[in-house]
Amino acid sequence: MRKKQNETYEQWLLSAKDIELKRALSDLALGQDVNSILEQLSERLLKKILHPLIIELKNRSLDK
Repeated sequence: MRKKQNETYEQWLLSAKDIELKRALSDLALGQDVNSILEQLSERLLKKILHPLIIELKNRSLDK
């Protein structure tokens, strides 16, 4: 999921949260293990949150 050009980081995060929550609820409805779903949800959200920040840090370090 890419951030739209006119979208703030906060708006993008809220959209990402909604998408991941829907995915987790769908997995629950399919009867998957709750602990596994929660672990996957937290990992996916963490990666989504950190990705743009890591890219920005890398870009800044290359500019120096």
